[in-house]
Amino acid sequence: MAGFSRWFFAEYENSDYLTRRKASLVFIFALAVIVLLNTGVILSFIFISIERGVGFLQSAIPASIFCLIAMYYLKKGRLEVASNVFVIFCSLVVFFGLFTKAAHVGYVTMVYFMFATMIFASAFSTRVVASLIYGTYIVGLFAFYFLHAHEVEGKLAEALKIGLIDSAAALTLSYIVVMMTINTFNKFIESQNIEKNKTIHQIEVMKNLHAIIEDISNKMISISELISDKLKDFLQNIQDQASAVEEITASTQEVSNGFGNVNQNVNKQYNALKKLFDTINALAQEIDLLKSQSVQISQAFESIRTITKKGEDAIRIVNENAKTLLDSSGKLTSIMNILQDIFDKIQLLALNASIEAARAGEAGRGFAVVADEVNKLSEQSVMSLKEINVNIQSNIHSVETSNTGVATIVNLFQDIVTTLNAVSAGMQDIFKHIDNQEKIKEEIQTQVAGSQTLSEQIAEETNRHNEIITEISNSIASINTLIQNNMAVAEDISETSQNLSNMGKDLLLKVKEEV
Repeated sequence: MAGFSRWFFAEYENSDYLTRRKASLVFIFALAVIVLLNTGVILSFIFISIERGVGFLQSAIPASIFCLIAMYYLKKGRLEVASNVFVIFCSLVVFFGLFTKAAHVGYVTMVYFMFATMIFASAFSTRVVASLIYGTYIVGLFAFYFLHAHEVEGKLAEALKIGLIDSAAALTLSYIVVMMTINTFNKFIESQNIEKNKTIHQIEVMKNLHAIIEDISNKMISISELISDKLKDFLQNIQDQASAVEEITASTQEVSNGFGNVNQNVNKQYNALKKLFDTINALAQEIDLLKSQSVQISQAFESIRTITKKGEDAIRIVNENAKTLLDSSGKLTSIMNILQDIFDKIQLLALNASIEAARAGEAGRGFAVVADEVNKLSEQSVMSLKEINVNIQSNIHSVETSNTGVATIVNLFQDIVTTLNAVSAGMQDIFKHIDNQEKIKEEIQTQVAGSQTLSEQIAEETNRHNEIITEISNSIASINTLIQNNMAVAEDISETSQNLSNMGKDLLLKVKEEV
């Protein structure tokens, strides 16, 4: 049975719940009419008479054909056509059945079935079809009256006139209720489709934002790794500088120790100074390289700030969309409450119809069955509304859970911004030290140039040479101090860069969990 259902209703697989439910009910009603009518034919032949069976068969054949046509259109996915065919067929049966009744029973038998078909039209047809059915019934009521008015007298004539007025008034009232019900259904379906499209759009936007955040996290991790690599080179350069400074210090010490015996060690002093000059030039190149790498690190941090700003904007959009989705779900809940009230009224109308059918006795038994089916349909619709309401509450809970994740991501971004500010402050200190190194380098280069000239005149300018050596020693000590400071700051930046990389990985993991 489940396999047949999937095959028959394959065209409605991607439709909403109400459409699938309407298709299922139309199929059940059409199948029930075919089975009941043909069962009636068989029972008439067996238990009543051949003439009654033939008469029943003449009605069952066109009815079965109409139901099969409705089922054909239903299988093709044309639910509206199938519903209209079935409703129109039922209405025609009731319409022509009215004229087969006697004058004194016409308004107390088939009129009840008119109410049932009107209610059926409110659930499955359009306003145009319902209006045509209403107009046909009104014309039929007046035609029935004028056909039989001259046949009866006295109380029967008065009952015929009262039946016409009451039936027309009741049908008009039913028509108004049907129009309101159809209009409410149409507005609900339209609102549901709009909210569905909004939800799909918001989900797509949230998926895109998740992809953007994931891309930002990957870029943040890549940039952090790049910074880490640059800092490794930076630390290596600083260590090379420290080695060079140690060599310079050793050379300067040798020059100072040998200065007392200048005449005997002049060649040795000259060679030591030459080595000193080469080392200072190498140190100057290392300082230039350090400055170039510092510029690259500054650009990398600027990229991180830009990416972080995009991440904050993306999270803000996610939060706004989540709030919009919550508002939409609240509106949809209000609509569901209105629908539940309408179905309660339909149940009350079906109950009243059942009471009237009971009063009619045997003639109203068929109408009582239809009224009971309408009541069941209303109860099923109320249950469906409750299921939809549960799904809406589940969506609201999911959005609130997503908001919690978004809040966590926002806090994580704030931590990243704080870390970036700390890193930026550290970088500013490094840049200041690098600028000081640049100035000291230029000063040393100037002094070295002077020392090279003075070394050739060392005999005549011993005192001045001693002062220059002293200044060089002081400058080297300053450089050594700056190098030690740079090493400490670089290690802090390396640790901060690693923390930033870990934060990026945590953010990426959090985004994947949210997805």
